[in-house]
Amino acid sequence: MLSFLIAYNASDTPFAGAWFNFGYIRYLIGVIAIGMIAMIYRYFEHTLSITYHRVTKVLTALNFVLMNVGIVIATWPMMIAGYIGGVSEMSSDFGGKGIDVHQIHQTIFVPLGVTIWVPVGIVTLALGIILGCIGFLINLARNTRERVQ
Repeated sequence: MLSFLIAYNASDTPFAGAWFNFGYIRYLIGVIAIGMIAMIYRYFEHTLSITYHRVTKVLTALNFVLMNVGIVIATWPMMIAGYIGGVSEMSSDFGGKGIDVHQIHQTIFVPLGVTIWVPVGIVTLALGIILGCIGFLINLARNTRERVQ
């Protein structure tokens, strides 16, 4: 997704409002992913009795916080700019301004910082996932050693 956004050119999308749909679908996928991760953590703690301690609890908390923040930072600017761009692109007969896609990119997407905020959100999301995986692997290794002894 990051390479797609970096390579974005205003002429690639014939309708600026498509960014609203793209951002909204990614937001829903992110919310479902966070729920699935919560179910996985619950499964390991309650069903498998693999409890989290000190550092791994911090990494787990960072996993959830950074994922939530990253999803919001990555998707909401797309939705906001897509909505404003879609309305601006509509004909003046329908309440829009009739602006073409290239002008929308220069007057809405760039000043709102969509090209900056979205990659920052994706990196934040990825950092949260990496920290969660590190915490999980540390906890799994520690519990495996405890069971062997």
